[in-house]
Amino acid sequence: MSRPPEPNHEALRHELSRLRAEKRLTYDKLAELTGLSRTVLINLEHGTTRGSLDTWHRVAHGLGVPLGSLIDQLCRGHRPPS
Repeated sequence: MSRPPEPNHEALRHELSRLRAEKRLTYDKLAELTGLSRTVLINLEHGTTRGSLDTWHRVAHGLGVPLGSLIDQLCRGHRPPS
C-alpha cells in the first residue's frame, strides 16, 4: 500500500505571500483584518509555523479569498483525491 503524498506547506506559504503582495497588504494591515498578530502572519509566511485551520480561515477572510483557494495549495505538485 502506497503512502499518501505529503502536503505542500511551501506552496501554501508562497500563496499567502503572493496574495498579500497582490493586494498590497502590509503585515500590520493584514493583522488588523484578521485579528491575528503581525508575528503570527510573518511566521506563517516564512514557514516558521504552520498554523491551525482556524488561523488559515482568518487569513483567507482577511485576504478576501475562499479558504479552499489557500488550502488547495497543500496539494500543489500532486493530484488530490477524487
